[in-house]
Amino acid sequence: MLKKALLFSGLSLAFATAFADNGFFVGGDLGYVKSKSDVTIRDHYNYGYVDTKVSGKDSTGGIGIKGGYAWDWYRVYGAYNYVAPAKSTVEEAGHRWENKWATHDFVAGADFTPPISERFKLMAGAYIGLSVLNSEYRYKSPTRRYYYEEDISQTGVVYGAKVGGIYEFMPHNSLEFGVKAERADYADEELWWDTEYRDRKRTNYGAFLGYTYKF
Repeated sequence: MLKKALLFSGLSLAFATAFADNGFFVGGDLGYVKSKSDVTIRDHYNYGYVDTKVSGKDSTGGIGIKGGYAWDWYRVYGAYNYVAPAKSTVEEAGHRWENKWATHDFVAGADFTPPISERFKLMAGAYIGLSVLNSEYRYKSPTRRYYYEEDISQTGVVYGAKVGGIYEFMPHNSLEFGVKAERADYADEELWWDTEYRDRKRTNYGAFLGYTYKF
């Protein structure tokens, strides 16, 4: 994933440089994220199946890079966003469930950026794309060590919206800030030992701060 992100960043920079002074831009941002994960783990047995619903919430960080084209009132872009691992632990009557997840998102988006003053613009937009979720699930019984452990990757669709502002502090250089919320839905995954990961959902919301260079 890191190689893909670096390749995306390099291609965005090269493409923007080739069309300098025509509205192309590149940038990146850091974010503080509240993340929630929900999944149903279905285990098959001789007498049927058992569904275990696993949910978790945590706060974590995120980072993104983007490149696109801007007009006075609008802009379009492609971006790669990474949300660092979040985790949750639930204990009940000696049972312990651990859930950990991180995401790689590849999205396309559009923003409405009306000017408020010479240096400041409002920003409101939406995006959609592909999300790859990497998760770890651990269960421990009251009397045994971990006897169920699983690492799994699932792909799905992510969509979100954001609002904020853009402040140009120097020619071609801008700071961006705001809040955003997003949701991702993932395809069911069936493992070869008759275990299914079903109805996987992930929701994130939080604040971000970024930098943009416009050519």
